Amino acid sequence: MKLEDLNDMNQKGTLSDSLWENLASAMIRKQGDLEKTKSWAEQLEKNGIRRTPERAKTVLFRNWLIAASVVLVVAAAFWALYPSDNGTSARKMAANYLEQPFRINNNIARGSEQDSDFFRGRALEAFNNRQFENAVEYLQQIEQNKRATAADFFHLGLAFIYQTTPNYQAALNAFSEAKKKDTAVYKDEINWFSALCYLMLNQRETARELLQNVIDSPSSRNQEQARQLLNNL
Repeated sequence: MKLEDLNDMNQKGTLSDSLWENLASAMIRKQGDLEKTKSWAEQLEKNGIRRTPERAKTVLFRNWLIAASVVLVVAAAFWALYPSDNGTSARKMAANYLEQPFRINNNIARGSEQDSDFFRGRALEAFNNRQFENAVEYLQQIEQNKRATAADFFHLGLAFIYQTTPNYQAALNAFSEAKKKDTAVYKDEINWFSALCYLMLNQRETARELLQNVIDSPSSRNQEQARQLLNNL
């Protein structure tokens, strides 16, 4: 219906004055909106921009694909960091095992130089008093003096684990040096604590191999714990 038709109906008395005013106002607004929309479309087209339903659908679909891709990337990153609930459970178990420091035997710690090495004695005292940062300093002094034994490196690795801010990679480096000095000294313990360090660093495959070594060793005191950890990986 056009505005002229409304005027004709009003003149014939078909419409009341109030109804005619309302309908006429609505039609004028609608016509004005259509003219504005057409004007904007023409201006956009002059500038090389065309807004069609097909384009709107394309843009909407493209945005949906982008959003979906972001979600997938975030999910993949989360999975890489936390591969499974079991992996997280094993890491928590490893952290619990590391809460109680390994007790160093005085005679084993000092070795053949138990009465003469000042730094080794102070490192032992600091370690057993849970002053692990001090133990690290004393043991590193022995290393710098080129007198560190396999046991010294093992104790250094433990001190790195138990200090206020654990340094698991430094501990692994110390355990590696201990193996180079003597493959038999603290062999089972080094495998056990190295496995725990690798778990804390989320390097599960290496931890798995070391845990299996602990399980397979008849002399290991951590076979059952290693088995439980392996079952949770």
